[in-house]
Amino acid sequence: MYENLDGLRDLLPIKKCGRCDKEKLLVEFPPHRTAFLGVSAWCNTCHYRYRRQHPQRSYPMTAEALEIRRAKQRDYRRKRKEHKSLAQAGRVERLMAMVDKKELTEQREKWQHYGFTGNPIRGTKLG
Repeated sequence: MYENLDGLRDLLPIKKCGRCDKEKLLVEFPPHRTAFLGVSAWCNTCHYRYRRQHPQRSYPMTAEALEIRRAKQRDYRRKRKEHKSLAQAGRVERLMAMVDKKELTEQREKWQHYGFTGNPIRGTKLG
């Protein structure tokens, strides 16, 4: 594509393709935001060949596959939210129990009867 630039080829930036090992001009590589030079490691030709050889990996998901993925994500988020709310409810219950001094002292007496020391609400056993 840029073979007619013999005199300018020495002035333009050149990069070696990571797939075909040919030295090509930097403009022959597709952009890549996180790469070192801002371009991909493979040249445009190698990208094109890879997409032709592996069509199932290169093209976007079908509508059905995308809907299945979204349903799984919704289900995961719903379960996670339920789990968090149950955990929060457990913390509130424990805090309310700690406020109730009578219950706390009863629990502590039971623990001391069996030889344990610590906080019966948190479940710490010291000794």
